[in-house]
Amino acid sequence: MLDGGDAELFRTLRLHALRSAPEAFGSSYEDEAGLSLNQFRQRLDDRPNAVFGAFADARLVGMAVLQ
Repeated sequence: MLDGGDAELFRTLRLHALRSAPEAFGSSYEDEAGLSLNQFRQRLDDRPNAVFGAFADARLVGMAVLQ
């Protein structure tokens, strides 16, 4: 499960996903690109949802959010 320590990796992958498949999200790249790294960190630490990451070596390559 991802936490605030994974914020930079999560932000990079999420922004890439928002650009690549915007129809899969309820948010937009433009809205989230303006968020700070700290806001992404808080999202991972404070949200009631579980955010899981898939890693290849040390690179985050996939994610899933369970609500």
